[in-house]
Amino acid sequence: MPHADLKPKNVLLNYKKGKECVAKLSDFGLGQVKINVDATSSVAGAKITHKSAIPRYSAPEVLSGEILKIPDMMKADIWSLALLLHEVLFDEEPYFDMSYETLLQEVGTKGVTPEGPSGVHIDHTVGVTQKKALTFNPADRPDITYMCQIFKGIYKD
Repeated sequence: MPHADLKPKNVLLNYKKGKECVAKLSDFGLGQVKINVDATSSVAGAKITHKSAIPRYSAPEVLSGEILKIPDMMKADIWSLALLLHEVLFDEEPYFDMSYETLLQEVGTKGVTPEGPSGVHIDHTVGVTQKKALTFNPADRPDITYMCQIFKGIYKD
């Protein structure tokens, strides 16, 4: 099932000292249910009234307003996941300096992806996987099973 509004605000972390940190997704599907979108939404087409409401984590096809079927929405979630990964790896919000209009043009039309800060080195496999997930053509993005296999392989005890 697609999430359709994956962003940091919708990822809850449960950490107990000495145990694994568990991430849980919240706000499942509300982006698809709400008709009148409030100022904190990242759903394409929403009236943007607040800087934090800019849909920075939305895939190009979402930003361009395409009507998506469930498999396409899941590929859009992969793009959003890669942007969440960018924020975790580089401690930097993707597209933090772009206005809504610029985001629509640069990401929605051109598929521009964020660059990590120079001098920060990440695991090669993670970098390659993130780049695949940020491919402009949704059909070329990996699925969630692939993403999970990669990260389980890298971060196993």
